[in-house]
Amino acid sequence: MSFHNIHKYESERKMKVKFVNKKSIILCIECLLIIVCAVFSFDKINFPTVINDEFGYLGNAAYFAGYNWKSILSNVPYYSYGYSLLLTPLFILFNNGVNIYYGVYAINILSLMGSFLLINYILKEIFSDISWTLRSVISFIATINVYTFIMAGYAMAENVLFFSICLTFAFFIYFIKGPSILKGIILGSIISFSHLLHQRSLALVVAMLIMIVFLGIVKKTRKSVLIAVVISIVIGLVMQTEVKEILKNAIWNSDNVANGNDYAGVLGVIWELKSLDGIVNFIFSLISKVFAVTVSYFFMPLFFVEVCLKRLYELIKNKFVEINNKDILYIALFVTLICATGISALFALYPTRKDSVIYTRYIEYMLGPIMAIALCELTKIKFKKLRVFNYFIIMLLCCPIVNKALSWVLNDEFIEIASPVLATFYKENKLYIYISLLVMILIFVVIYSVFSSKKMWMKNTVIILIIVLSVLRGINIKTQWTDFDDIKRQTYQIGKQIENVIATENVEYEIAIVRGGIDYYTMHYYGGFIQQYLPKVKMEYIDKDEINSICTDARKLIVSDESTALNTELIDCEELYSNDRLCIFKSKGD
Repeated sequence: MSFHNIHKYESERKMKVKFVNKKSIILCIECLLIIVCAVFSFDKINFPTVINDEFGYLGNAAYFAGYNWKSILSNVPYYSYGYSLLLTPLFILFNNGVNIYYGVYAINILSLMGSFLLINYILKEIFSDISWTLRSVISFIATINVYTFIMAGYAMAENVLFFSICLTFAFFIYFIKGPSILKGIILGSIISFSHLLHQRSLALVVAMLIMIVFLGIVKKTRKSVLIAVVISIVIGLVMQTEVKEILKNAIWNSDNVANGNDYAGVLGVIWELKSLDGIVNFIFSLISKVFAVTVSYFFMPLFFVEVCLKRLYELIKNKFVEINNKDILYIALFVTLICATGISALFALYPTRKDSVIYTRYIEYMLGPIMAIALCELTKIKFKKLRVFNYFIIMLLCCPIVNKALSWVLNDEFIEIASPVLATFYKENKLYIYISLLVMILIFVVIYSVFSSKKMWMKNTVIILIIVLSVLRGINIKTQWTDFDDIKRQTYQIGKQIENVIATENVEYEIAIVRGGIDYYTMHYYGGFIQQYLPKVKMEYIDKDEINSICTDARKLIVSDESTALNTELIDCEELYSNDRLCIFKSKGD
């Protein structure tokens, strides 16, 4: 090799190393930005806020760690235990519920960073002609949105579920590039675990089973490989069902709460479609969900559907002769989106709150890759006014249907976290649906025109603005839960006092929480908060008429609120501590 060639080779090697280093640095910076964004979502008191959901996941984890929260969970519906399995080590490592909650934050942040890197991988595989800088920025905006930002600060499965969906489609690309039995088993296991995280990802299971059949017919993938995927999914689902029944029998007594989030019961709603009323409700629910998810995500899902349908038409016309891995991924995402929207519509066939009509949470978990791909596709086409007009007309036609569906719901309650973007415009009149449509179509026009141009700085500016708006909106939504801050703060004081009593006296006290006054259900909050703060201490709810029998046990501490305040002159106990909400009493025993 000549000196010139050696010098050229060395220069190319250094440039490559410099490029890789620059890329790694930018990825690290973006991961740090994800952490910074997530920190803004953290709770100031580090206690649960979304009462039933968080208690359900934390209660499962406590059970797996060997602690009994059965009494505290007596009013909590069943929740899938996949996320709880990840939380279980936290209960083993830490005695304090606040430290456990910090661990929850760490798991959620790692899930978001993993999602960002996986979306980046997906885009690299199918958009190698787009600069890695733009791919990276698009991956970031697909990862940090109002939904993922809000959920980063709660002990809920959303961020991990978001990660598992990204992992599923990233591995699906790897699988179709070179199918094998081992890859099939791993893919099936990932799909099964996604379902274990939350049963709403039944949509993913159904979609992937459809894709397995599709690969067998169109791509002629080996049957043994496809069977491996199916068997691993089925085995995973069967095992989940067995453990689920054990868990439900161990923790939940009432069938109503035990089956509260069990999709085996929800699927029974399908039978409602036999009636005309059921069919009409489903159509209205489906159109409402399509409108909600389209408008909430700047029309990107609708644009993605258009891209998929056009490509699918070409493939069918050519009898799938020219199908490639990118096409297969698009079809898989398209089918999953349809299944997720359909299941979400079924779930809210008879909504009980206004937000249930335009509920986006049961679709948002799988929108990350779709948003990223849609934005990449926008960079490859010219701006067309006709497309914007068509999208606007389609959604405008949906508005009266959405308003009609909303009018059928008599309960005016609207929980903003369920549909965070549309909640921005929510008013108790019919105009807010039209206002949200107008605002979002204007934002789509800006995104569409900027991304179809060649100016990178404009794209970056728009992306930064959207991320900032998403974070600010998320912070604004989280303030609706500040009603709980005082409850959490004063319950924290009670938990701290109980912890001090146990440490000082070196006695394994059990806690009895009195329910029976005007704040019967509020005591459910108090009990959950105290149990979370002291996860290893045994607690139980008691009625007021059980207090006398409890006071014979010197190892009992009694917590009550003002509505069930104890008269220490009549009941054999002494008051240890009180604040504006709660009191702690110590039983004197026999």
